[in-house]
Amino acid sequence: MDDTFKQISAIIRETIVPVVSESARITPDALLYGTGILSFLTQSLPLAVLLLTIIEITVGCRLMGGIIRMIRPDLMATVQQTCRQGFPETGSLAALAGAMSFGAAAAGGIPHFTVALLTGVATYLVTAMIYKLDTFDALGESWQSRIPTSISLIIVIMATFIFGLLSYGCVTMGNLFMSLGAGAGLGLVSFVLHNTVFGPQATNFHGVPLLLNKLTEGEAVYVCGKGI
Repeated sequence: MDDTFKQISAIIRETIVPVVSESARITPDALLYGTGILSFLTQSLPLAVLLLTIIEITVGCRLMGGIIRMIRPDLMATVQQTCRQGFPETGSLAALAGAMSFGAAAAGGIPHFTVALLTGVATYLVTAMIYKLDTFDALGESWQSRIPTSISLIIVIMATFIFGLLSYGCVTMGNLFMSLGAGAGLGLVSFVLHNTVFGPQATNFHGVPLLLNKLTEGEAVYVCGKGI
Protein backbone atom coordinates (compact mmCIF):
# COMPACT_ATOMS: atom_id res chain seq x y z
CA MET A 1 0.00 0.00 0.00
CA ASP A 2 2.82 2.37 0.92
CA ASP A 3 4.69 1.51 -2.27
CA THR A 4 1.61 2.26 -4.36
CA PHE A 5 1.13 5.60 -2.63
CA LYS A 6 4.80 6.49 -3.17
CA GLN A 7 4.55 5.56 -6.85
CA ILE A 8 1.44 7.71 -7.30
CA SER A 9 3.11 10.62 -5.47
CA ALA A 10 6.20 10.27 -7.64
CA ILE A 11 4.12 10.28 -10.84
CA ILE A 12 2.26 13.40 -9.73
CA ARG A 13 5.48 15.13 -8.67
CA GLU A 14 7.29 14.29 -11.93
CA THR A 15 4.49 14.86 -14.42
CA ILE A 16 1.60 16.97 -13.16
CA VAL A 17 3.44 19.40 -10.84
CA PRO A 18 5.95 20.61 -13.48
CA VAL A 19 3.14 21.21 -15.98
CA VAL A 20 1.04 23.14 -13.46
CA SER A 21 4.06 25.13 -12.28
CA GLU A 22 5.11 26.04 -15.82
CA SER A 23 1.54 26.96 -16.77
CA ALA A 24 1.24 29.26 -13.75
CA ARG A 25 4.59 30.85 -14.53
CA ILE A 26 3.65 31.93 -18.05
CA THR A 27 0.02 32.78 -17.19
CA PRO A 28 0.43 36.60 -17.24
CA ASP A 29 2.12 36.70 -20.63
CA ALA A 30 -0.11 33.96 -22.03
CA LEU A 31 -3.21 35.90 -20.95
CA LEU A 32 -1.98 39.10 -22.57
CA TYR A 33 -0.78 37.70 -25.88
CA GLY A 34 -3.41 34.97 -26.08
CA THR A 35 -6.17 37.56 -25.80
CA GLY A 36 -4.47 39.68 -28.42
CA ILE A 37 -4.17 36.81 -30.90
CA LEU A 38 -7.77 35.67 -30.37
CA SER A 39 -9.14 39.20 -30.74
CA PHE A 40 -7.25 39.56 -34.03
CA LEU A 41 -8.31 36.19 -35.41
CA THR A 42 -11.97 36.48 -34.40
CA GLN A 43 -12.30 40.26 -34.94
CA SER A 44 -14.16 40.30 -31.62
CA LEU A 45 -14.80 43.71 -30.08
CA PRO A 46 -15.20 42.39 -26.49
CA LEU A 47 -11.87 40.53 -26.74
CA ALA A 48 -10.15 43.59 -28.20
CA VAL A 49 -11.48 45.74 -25.35
CA LEU A 50 -10.40 43.05 -22.86
CA LEU A 51 -6.90 43.25 -24.37
CA LEU A 52 -6.99 47.00 -23.81
CA THR A 53 -8.04 46.34 -20.21
CA ILE A 54 -5.08 44.01 -19.66
CA ILE A 55 -2.71 46.64 -21.03
CA GLU A 56 -4.26 49.32 -18.83
CA ILE A 57 -3.93 47.14 -15.72
CA THR A 58 -0.32 46.32 -16.61
CA VAL A 59 0.58 49.98 -17.10
CA GLY A 60 -1.30 50.98 -13.95
CA CYS A 61 0.53 48.38 -11.85
CA ARG A 62 3.91 49.40 -13.25
CA LEU A 63 3.20 53.07 -12.46
CA MET A 64 2.17 52.16 -8.93
CA GLY A 65 5.23 49.95 -8.55
CA GLY A 66 7.52 52.71 -9.84
CA ILE A 67 6.13 55.22 -7.35
CA ILE A 68 6.49 52.77 -4.46
CA ARG A 69 10.01 51.89 -5.59
CA MET A 70 11.03 55.57 -5.52
CA ILE A 71 9.49 56.12 -2.08
CA ARG A 72 10.49 52.83 -0.43
CA PRO A 73 13.18 51.01 -2.46
CA ASP A 74 13.83 48.76 0.54
CA LEU A 75 10.42 47.11 0.07
CA MET A 76 11.41 45.44 -3.21
CA ALA A 77 11.89 41.73 -2.60
CA THR A 78 14.66 39.53 -3.97
CA VAL A 79 13.07 37.24 -6.53
CA GLN A 80 13.47 33.51 -6.07
CA GLN A 81 13.91 31.33 -9.13
CA THR A 82 10.63 29.55 -8.38
CA CYS A 83 8.80 32.89 -8.26
CA ARG A 84 9.90 34.17 -11.65
CA GLN A 85 7.09 34.94 -14.07
CA GLY A 86 7.03 35.00 -17.85
CA PHE A 87 9.17 33.15 -20.38
CA PRO A 88 12.57 31.82 -19.22
CA GLU A 89 15.54 34.14 -19.62
CA THR A 90 17.77 31.31 -20.88
CA GLY A 91 17.53 28.82 -23.70
CA SER A 92 15.60 29.12 -26.94
CA LEU A 93 13.04 31.53 -25.47
CA ALA A 94 15.58 33.99 -24.07
CA ALA A 95 14.92 36.42 -26.91
CA LEU A 96 11.26 36.60 -25.93
CA ALA A 97 11.87 37.20 -22.23
CA GLY A 98 12.69 40.88 -22.64
CA ALA A 99 9.73 41.49 -24.92
CA MET A 100 7.15 40.13 -22.49
CA SER A 101 5.27 42.34 -20.09
CA PHE A 102 6.22 40.35 -17.00
CA GLY A 103 9.43 38.87 -15.72
CA ALA A 104 11.71 38.64 -12.71
CA ALA A 105 11.07 42.24 -11.64
CA ALA A 106 7.33 41.71 -11.82
CA ALA A 107 7.51 38.70 -9.52
CA GLY A 108 9.04 40.79 -6.74
CA GLY A 109 7.08 43.96 -7.39
CA ILE A 110 4.72 45.84 -5.15
CA PRO A 111 1.93 45.42 -6.00
CA HIS A 112 2.47 41.86 -7.23
CA PHE A 113 1.75 42.29 -10.93
CA THR A 114 0.48 38.79 -11.56
CA VAL A 115 -2.02 38.86 -8.69
CA ALA A 116 -3.14 42.36 -9.65
CA LEU A 117 -3.58 41.39 -13.30
CA LEU A 118 -5.63 38.28 -12.60
CA THR A 119 -7.72 40.17 -10.03
CA GLY A 120 -8.31 43.02 -12.45
CA VAL A 121 -9.40 40.73 -15.28
CA ALA A 122 -11.63 38.74 -12.90
CA THR A 123 -13.24 41.96 -11.61
CA TYR A 124 -13.76 43.17 -15.18
CA LEU A 125 -15.46 39.93 -16.27
CA VAL A 126 -17.64 39.60 -13.16
CA THR A 127 -18.75 43.24 -13.40
CA ALA A 128 -19.61 42.73 -17.07
CA MET A 129 -21.83 39.77 -16.17
CA ILE A 130 -23.54 41.52 -13.27
CA TYR A 131 -24.19 44.57 -15.47
CA LYS A 132 -26.22 42.34 -17.80
CA LEU A 133 -28.06 40.54 -15.00
CA ASP A 134 -31.49 41.62 -16.27
CA THR A 135 -30.71 40.18 -19.69
CA PHE A 136 -29.63 36.84 -18.20
CA ASP A 137 -32.82 36.72 -16.10
CA ALA A 138 -34.95 37.37 -19.17
CA LEU A 139 -33.27 34.52 -21.08
CA GLY A 140 -34.34 31.89 -18.55
CA GLU A 141 -32.86 29.53 -15.99
CA SER A 142 -30.20 28.10 -18.28
CA TRP A 143 -28.60 31.55 -18.50
CA GLN A 144 -29.25 32.59 -14.89
CA SER A 145 -26.98 29.84 -13.60
CA ARG A 146 -24.02 30.99 -15.67
CA ILE A 147 -23.17 33.96 -13.45
CA PRO A 148 -22.76 32.02 -10.15
CA THR A 149 -20.97 29.23 -12.03
CA SER A 150 -18.52 31.66 -13.61
CA ILE A 151 -17.91 33.46 -10.33
CA SER A 152 -17.30 30.15 -8.55
CA LEU A 153 -14.76 29.04 -11.17
CA ILE A 154 -12.98 32.41 -11.00
CA ILE A 155 -12.74 32.14 -7.20
CA VAL A 156 -11.33 28.59 -7.44
CA ILE A 157 -8.71 29.62 -10.01
CA MET A 158 -7.70 32.72 -8.05
CA ALA A 159 -7.54 30.82 -4.76
CA THR A 160 -5.39 28.08 -6.32
CA PHE A 161 -2.99 30.57 -7.83
CA ILE A 162 -2.70 32.62 -4.61
CA PHE A 163 -2.20 29.48 -2.52
CA GLY A 164 0.66 28.48 -4.80
CA LEU A 165 2.33 31.88 -4.44
CA LEU A 166 1.96 31.83 -0.65
CA SER A 167 3.24 28.25 -0.36
CA TYR A 168 6.42 29.16 -2.27
CA GLY A 169 6.84 32.42 -0.35
CA CYS A 170 6.51 34.50 -3.51
CA VAL A 171 4.25 37.14 -1.94
CA THR A 172 3.66 38.49 1.55
CA MET A 173 0.20 38.88 3.05
CA GLY A 174 0.48 42.67 2.98
CA ASN A 175 1.52 42.72 -0.67
CA LEU A 176 -1.20 40.19 -1.48
CA PHE A 177 -4.01 42.34 -0.11
CA MET A 178 -2.53 45.45 -1.72
CA SER A 179 -2.36 43.66 -5.07
CA LEU A 180 -5.93 42.38 -4.76
CA GLY A 181 -7.20 45.87 -4.01
CA ALA A 182 -5.16 47.48 -6.80
CA GLY A 183 -6.28 44.91 -9.35
CA ALA A 184 -9.95 45.14 -8.35
CA GLY A 185 -9.87 48.93 -8.52
CA LEU A 186 -8.18 49.00 -11.93
CA GLY A 187 -10.55 46.37 -13.31
CA LEU A 188 -13.62 48.24 -12.11
CA VAL A 189 -12.40 51.56 -13.49
CA SER A 190 -11.58 49.92 -16.83
CA PHE A 191 -15.07 48.43 -17.09
CA VAL A 192 -16.83 51.71 -16.33
CA LEU A 193 -14.59 53.55 -18.80
CA HIS A 194 -14.98 51.04 -21.63
CA ASN A 195 -18.70 50.53 -21.09
CA THR A 196 -19.17 54.30 -21.30
CA VAL A 197 -16.88 54.95 -24.25
CA PHE A 198 -17.46 51.86 -26.42
CA GLY A 199 -20.97 50.92 -25.30
CA PRO A 200 -22.46 47.77 -23.73
CA GLN A 201 -21.67 45.62 -26.76
CA ALA A 202 -17.96 46.06 -26.07
CA THR A 203 -18.34 44.14 -22.80
CA ASN A 204 -20.88 41.60 -24.08
CA PHE A 205 -18.67 38.49 -23.89
CA HIS A 206 -21.60 36.08 -24.08
CA GLY A 207 -23.05 37.66 -27.21
CA VAL A 208 -26.51 37.86 -25.67
CA PRO A 209 -29.15 40.21 -27.15
CA LEU A 210 -29.15 43.25 -24.91
CA LEU A 211 -32.44 44.56 -23.49
CA LEU A 212 -33.11 48.16 -24.50
CA ASN A 213 -35.73 50.49 -23.06
CA LYS A 214 -37.13 52.20 -26.14
CA LEU A 215 -39.20 54.63 -24.09
CA THR A 216 -36.14 56.17 -22.44
CA GLU A 217 -34.54 56.57 -25.86
CA GLY A 218 -37.58 58.35 -27.29
CA GLU A 219 -38.23 55.69 -29.93
CA ALA A 220 -41.59 54.32 -30.97
CA VAL A 221 -42.74 51.05 -29.47
CA TYR A 222 -44.56 48.58 -31.73
CA VAL A 223 -46.69 45.75 -30.40
CA CYS A 224 -47.73 42.84 -32.60
CA GLY A 225 -51.50 42.38 -32.55
CA LYS A 226 -53.19 39.05 -31.98
CA GLY A 227 -54.03 37.24 -35.20
CA ILE A 228 -57.69 37.10 -36.24
